[in-house]
Amino acid sequence: MYPSEITKLCQVLRLDEGPDAVIQMDKETFLSGKRNTDLCLIGKIIGNKGINREALRRVMPLIWRPIHALDIETLGKENLFVAQFSSKDDLRRIFVGGPWHFEKQLIVLARPWGMGDASALCFDYASFWVQIQNAPISCMTPKVARFLGSLIAEIEEIDLGTTGNCLGTFMRVQVKFDVTKPLRRSITIQVEDIDEEITVLLQYEKLPDFCNYCGIMGHYFRECTKNEDRHFMERSRRTRYGEWLRAATPEQGRRALRAERRNSSPLKTKDHCTTDGSEKERSTSSLQITGKPNNLVPTNLSKVQDNYGADTQTEQHPNIQTQEEETTGDTHFK
Repeated sequence: MYPSEITKLCQVLRLDEGPDAVIQMDKETFLSGKRNTDLCLIGKIIGNKGINREALRRVMPLIWRPIHALDIETLGKENLFVAQFSSKDDLRRIFVGGPWHFEKQLIVLARPWGMGDASALCFDYASFWVQIQNAPISCMTPKVARFLGSLIAEIEEIDLGTTGNCLGTFMRVQVKFDVTKPLRRSITIQVEDIDEEITVLLQYEKLPDFCNYCGIMGHYFRECTKNEDRHFMERSRRTRYGEWLRAATPEQGRRALRAERRNSSPLKTKDHCTTDGSEKERSTSSLQITGKPNNLVPTNLSKVQDNYGADTQTEQHPNIQTQEEETTGDTHFK
């Protein structure tokens, strides 16, 4: 039996006299703890896995990266933990900066109130940025984005984009989503007096693990109690939900684009070939340096020749060869 359940039994069996009588505590003693509560967040990990206390204490500071000190401790049941901050700025940034994950499971954060009873808090809602894909240009407006976002969940914010009017590859809205309900995959609307349907696709940023059958976060396909045709669907690989519901954040997209550009930048040129037609790679530098690191000299041969003379340079640095002198007996030409 959990301590909270035993506490409730003690409240029912409490006597007015004796050791179980109510004892008064002065307000100043209570307020000293209340000030600590104001710097706390209560978190719940939505999933069937148990919490590894040491892993949680080690990993979460690396994910949150607080500027000031942070202490994390588990609360014993229902995958609950408390995070005590030393700075209100750290607390606010982390509270609004989600959704956060631990071992691919969603973390729902709540601020304690009243006496700070964690069991009285609600952990059913989390904020997600949702990308509305495949919308026609005529529907890429803040008003339409708000309308479509309200069909997903309670809308919190609209990303107006660089143009200021939601025009772009997709529209982006932040909603307060009920994590006990299935993810919405798409929205189909029909404009009044226009005989045409419009279907937009929904994709979620920072989406944790979810069930591919029922679309609810917190468990996997094989753990789903609603999946009566589990074996058939495993064989056919047909599921109602899939990885296509995940969307990269705008920052992830920019990083991927920069990495692609770096990888596509040519580091070597192939402007030399041999008489048999085979190509030979050549570094963009005009010199090839061999030997020990202390023999390194400027790679601009013309500057060296101007200062010392071509003959002197060759004598003082025999390990330096120009690309034109590096041959193996074949005739080279440009």
